[in-house]
Amino acid sequence: MISTNLPQKTQKTTIVSVSQAHQPLFHELYGNQRIMRNIAETYSEEKINSLLRSCINAELKAIPLKRFLVIECNTRNIAVGLLSIQPTHIPDAPIELGMMLTTKAWGKGIADEALISLCLYCFKVLNAPAVLARFHPENKSARAICFRLGYQHAPRIYQQPELETLWLQNTISNKTAFSSRLFS
Repeated sequence: MISTNLPQKTQKTTIVSVSQAHQPLFHELYGNQRIMRNIAETYSEEKINSLLRSCINAELKAIPLKRFLVIECNTRNIAVGLLSIQPTHIPDAPIELGMMLTTKAWGKGIADEALISLCLYCFKVLNAPAVLARFHPENKSARAICFRLGYQHAPRIYQQPELETLWLQNTISNKTAFSSRLFS
């Protein structure tokens, strides 16, 4: 179950734990070439179902640094995306955040709200000094969202080959700005 410290509901989104009911979402995300083009080849049905089971099992273990959450759109009551929190081996940035959205959610501000919620959770609850975002350099949407939220290029030592790596540091100004954006 999601920690009560994670803002579960924002103006546009509700964030819930992944469950078997989200199988159609996983198929829509991982089976869609348009969504996967800057991530990997589309997944087979078997691989999608295996991934869903792994995400559900990880979420049931309730490990704070390994979470899989679903973004639901408040206006349509449908699942439109997936969020992940993954541990890194970097003490200064111990968490990597991930996000995928269905094409129905693109350009609606859903990504911003969901990622802000996740960052606040990582900063306020997990007390992470910084979070990372890694993505394919051609993923202009991921870059735009991250820069809009204040991410910066991560130090060279955190970079991975063939991926763009940005980081967002845990500062009072970031937490204040995020809180005011979500709860104003």
